[in-house]
Amino acid sequence: MNWQVEFAGGGAATDDGAAGTAARHAIPAGLTHAQHAEAAGMLDRAFFAGYRSVMVWCAVSAWLGGLAVVVLLRRGDAGT
Repeated sequence: MNWQVEFAGGGAATDDGAAGTAARHAIPAGLTHAQHAEAAGMLDRAFFAGYRSVMVWCAVSAWLGGLAVVVLLRRGDAGT
């Protein structure tokens, strides 16, 4: 499955299968097909693991911020 998206600035984003994956990940040439597929899979898993950890950190930060607001509002109501 190949696709291409044109941007207003003249650039393009493409997905041209394994060749596009290799170009994005800079997987070295000279690997067998199985090695290439394994390397691409490892890089994809590493990217998604990092993405998930950032999303968890954002969610925890949002919850802690909300908790801080509740605590500070209650503390402010007690003084009045």
